[in-house]
Amino acid sequence: MSGLPRLGSGVGYRRCWDSWLRGGSPGAEWVEVVVERCRTLPAKQRTRLGRLPVPVVPHGVEPAFDVPGEMDAHAMAAAAGLVAEWGSPWFSGHLWPSRLRPEKSLHTLSARAQCIQDGVGVPFLLEIAEYDVPGVADLATAVLEHCDCGLVLNLALLRRAAREHGVDASEFLRRLPAERVAEVHLTAGGTSGGGAEAHGAPVGAQVWDLFAELTELAPVRASVVERDGTGGGDLAQLCADLDRARVLLANPAPA
Repeated sequence: MSGLPRLGSGVGYRRCWDSWLRGGSPGAEWVEVVVERCRTLPAKQRTRLGRLPVPVVPHGVEPAFDVPGEMDAHAMAAAAGLVAEWGSPWFSGHLWPSRLRPEKSLHTLSARAQCIQDGVGVPFLLEIAEYDVPGVADLATAVLEHCDCGLVLNLALLRRAAREHGVDASEFLRRLPAERVAEVHLTAGGTSGGGAEAHGAPVGAQVWDLFAELTELAPVRASVVERDGTGGGDLAQLCADLDRARVLLANPAPA
């Protein structure tokens, strides 16, 4: 993955941040947009997203390659269309270890991931979506041995797995192929009322500690701060997190 560009400190797109992003968005060097949220958008709105003054990268949250059955041609076409329209340098999707079926070999998963990357035409990054499943780091490593894809890590979810399930977060990071870790997602680390990952508060201190540790191991090229909000205070906190992420990304481990 040595050919990936450095995108720097980015933000997950929310409509509440649109005016700020179009006004120059001091602090945000790129934007990540969820593919599934674009499916029902009129063409003009999708084009408008692509005209943001920073790079725009699509991210899929629905399983794309790690479930049984045929490849989701519609999801692949949607990602390819956005990548082409926006000129995105890469795109990403989720890897759910707990949803894997015994009959699906790791080699098959690698082949499917490579097929998606080849079909869309830019690097495909796999985001590990669960960290409390035994053997996740080794599984991800095995999949990457047979495809030319990269990794996205959600450090808040890793921290939660350490807190709630006794996962050794530092050991987890060391077990991954460092040269494939291209991007990280940063959130507060808590959960919403329904148990989903919460995006309503600044990035947690222990998440920052993991990020600092990771940058000493891997040539991380980009980070995404996920934040919901509406007020000026929310924006000020978001900008502070973006600035902190930029500092940590300034001197990553060599590729």
